[in-house]
Amino acid sequence: MKHRSTLIFIASIISPLPFVACDDANTDAAKDGGSDGTTAQSDGSVLPADDAGLPDNYIPNQDAGQDAGQDAGPPTTATVIVTKGGAPDVGVTVVFEDAAGSLVGSVVTGAAGKATNTVTAGSQLTVALGAAGSRQLITYLGVKPGDVINVAERVSRDLSITQTVFGGGGGDTIVAGNLNCSTNALSTGSVVGITLTPDCISGATFPILSQLYQGGSYYSFKKANALAAAGTTNISGLSAWVLGTAFTMNVSNAPNGGGVNVLLGQIANNQSYATSPDNAFSLMGGAGTANFTTATGYPDAFQGEIQFNSFVAGGFTQTTTFAKRIASGVAVQALDLTAGLLPGLTAPMTSAPGARPVISWTAAASLAGTDSGVVDISFLQPVDGGGNENVEWTFIVPPGTLSVTAPQLPAQLAAFQPSAASVLGTPNVAFFESDLIASYDVVRQQAGAFGLTRVPVGAFSNIQSPALPAAGTLRITAVTPGGG
Repeated sequence: MKHRSTLIFIASIISPLPFVACDDANTDAAKDGGSDGTTAQSDGSVLPADDAGLPDNYIPNQDAGQDAGQDAGPPTTATVIVTKGGAPDVGVTVVFEDAAGSLVGSVVTGAAGKATNTVTAGSQLTVALGAAGSRQLITYLGVKPGDVINVAERVSRDLSITQTVFGGGGGDTIVAGNLNCSTNALSTGSVVGITLTPDCISGATFPILSQLYQGGSYYSFKKANALAAAGTTNISGLSAWVLGTAFTMNVSNAPNGGGVNVLLGQIANNQSYATSPDNAFSLMGGAGTANFTTATGYPDAFQGEIQFNSFVAGGFTQTTTFAKRIASGVAVQALDLTAGLLPGLTAPMTSAPGARPVISWTAAASLAGTDSGVVDISFLQPVDGGGNENVEWTFIVPPGTLSVTAPQLPAQLAAFQPSAASVLGTPNVAFFESDLIASYDVVRQQAGAFGLTRVPVGAFSNIQSPALPAAGTLRITAVTPGGG
């Protein structure tokens, strides 16, 4: 694993920007048990309340050794903090498993949205989110004592956006957050409705950006929008339409080959709106130039990106990307791929349906130099009364991992767990590396805050990479369904 002095990547770590999954996560990791203050064990026994005798501001990975005259030993527990819509998520079952995925016990989040249990290094834990019709499991591998893992349950909210009238008329594209939430307006003076999903924003505020082509790209925007306390959020007062500004990206030291795309992300409120260049782009001798149009006054930063796509056996698309964030106020970016791309991934394989399916994949070279991998699979689950329900299972895995086995779940989560009657979907697998990440420990504890529990949408979309929170680079390798 890499050893870097710069411990950045999740913006909640390096700035006061509030992420929905990070409510005071690193300052309030108190032991807060289930709604009845108990912990169920795999043998049916019940542990006493897990907050007994510990202060509410207890931080396992920082307070150890600071109490009782510095005599306390190292941490022995891991804490999960679950939020929903920015508030503590009460009543969520968190399952603790050993390194092999065997059941150790389960804890239900209490009033602070927290669940804590004793773990050993290399353990696993699984968070069961949602109810019938929207169930999701998130499993973290390589859990360590002292971990404080932040998870956000998905919440969708409706937006109503009043557009600024453009003198020449015409329709436009309007984006809330990033391209995962966008639509085409019938006219620039219309009221536009968008459902804002968790794949579109990661902070307390988000931008609205409209793009209109009328002999050139015009833009209208409004940044730092906040959601209403409840119901539909109404947004108006977008800026006047202004003709865009020219921007040039120079790519160098890139591998030649087909299936290459180049994008420029305009970052505002830590969300990136990435667009294709105005001209056709090609590489000759590993170099190429792309010309873009950007929204004058909108970007807080830019993020150039180049993607390489190819089809692999089994009907999958292999994608490798390189992205770099730079400050705003410039008109030219150099995208130098001297560091190279991550190894390509091949089509993942799944075992026969059952309670603990296995997903495996291979890579063209070792993945040990990455920061983490994210694996996502959905399955159709038969429900009482007929029909099926779609359940999603996401795995956050350490660098170098080439397979994952679904862990054991307790009986009360039978509706979440696949069976021989389930129909397994096609998995998505992605690994990433950034010079802003210190270790897998950072990824594991803050994955939910950065949207890394969704693949490929949001985290590793084939449209664009997520916005980096500071100047730096991001490399992604992914294999997703679709293609020849």
